Amino acid sequence: MPHEFTLGEVYLPPFLVVAFIAYMATNLISAVAAKTGTYRFIAAPAIFELSVFVLLCCALSLLLPIV
Repeated sequence: MPHEFTLGEVYLPPFLVVAFIAYMATNLISAVAAKTGTYRFIAAPAIFELSVFVLLCCALSLLLPIV
């Protein structure tokens, strides 16, 4: 994982960038699941969203050095 990202002259920690991307992807996945009616098969939607967010954070942090 890189040490930091720069946005102009502001240094951002890499986990902040990963968490932001994972949050946006989680919102997209949740919206698609709500539109397709998949939420009726999920017992606890809040835990599902948290789990998807954590999985995306882990996957993105592992893939970040490659990108």
